[in-house]
Amino acid sequence: MKRNLSFLAVISKAMSKLTIKSNVMGIDINSSKIAVSVISPNKVLKQTYYGQDVSTRQFHFEERRAKLQEYRDTVSRGKAGLKLKRLSGRQRNYVKTNLWEIANRVVKLAKELNANIAIERLRHLRKRKGEWGRKSQRKVNRIPYGFFRHALKYVANREGVVIEEVKPNYTSQTCPKCGHVGKENWKGYSYFKCVKCSYEANRDGVASLNIVERASQVANSYTAQIPLGNAPVNGHVLKDEGC
Repeated sequence: MKRNLSFLAVISKAMSKLTIKSNVMGIDINSSKIAVSVISPNKVLKQTYYGQDVSTRQFHFEERRAKLQEYRDTVSRGKAGLKLKRLSGRQRNYVKTNLWEIANRVVKLAKELNANIAIERLRHLRKRKGEWGRKSQRKVNRIPYGFFRHALKYVANREGVVIEEVKPNYTSQTCPKCGHVGKENWKGYSYFKCVKCSYEANRDGVASLNIVERASQVANSYTAQIPLGNAPVNGHVLKDEGC
């Protein structure tokens, strides 16, 4: 019998049929969290956030790697270099595992609330080397948009949930209540307060609502359901805001 033989097995999996649902889920992805809003034709069904723990853990990984890199360059190249390599592997595995888990949770929620999914159509998010500083690059990569999008599309396709891409322009600057657009609506990094109608909320939550609006005309009937003045002064509206 010949040695070094290998066997190839072809495995196929039947995917669920994609069907258009009556509700829409908008997803806004940034460096600190993933904001989710689910809207029906007449009310906001749920607002919640995922990934804060991933962003925080990424920050701790970055700090540890920076210390190891400094030690490697100034004291001991061999041992520090090995630890740095192992840490990088643990970081990649942690991020991928958790983003797959979040993708499954998001799609499960979409199925429970009978919703299609809408995400921003972002291209070339990772700019060419030199266009961003190291600090900005690390911040953008704390929740890798490209990988999460890949995981989300795969899980959604497997579960028969439709994903639609929308234009990303001004989603975090537009008031979902009155439609006013402008950076003056930003009050700090995470706080949104419209200068025209005084609607206030978490800025990422606002972006997810606007993504829904661009994916469906459902928004024309749900704006009256968005409560005013539900954000604290510091603007950290990160709790589950399901209605």
